[in-house]
Amino acid sequence: MLKNLNQKQNPIVDHDGKFKKSPVKFGTFMYDIKNTIIGIHGRTLKVFDLSDDNESYYQAWVDGYQNDGYSQNEAVQNALKFAIEKRHSL
Repeated sequence: MLKNLNQKQNPIVDHDGKFKKSPVKFGTFMYDIKNTIIGIHGRTLKVFDLSDDNESYYQAWVDGYQNDGYSQNEAVQNALKFAIEKRHSL
């Protein structure tokens, strides 16, 4: 059974969208050594690992818009796409 986010759990990624002293353009991804997305320039990002022993499952929040995926990168990209779609529909 997948973990419930209602449990008090700290995010595995909690990024404020700022890259210190970096000339990168808005929306640029920051990756860790495992090629996992850990930041998006100009956007807030939180990622929770809700995996259990049988299945990988991640939940990501980009600018307050949530989506999920079976990998951290998939969850982040899904949440980013959702955030972009929602902002354009306003």
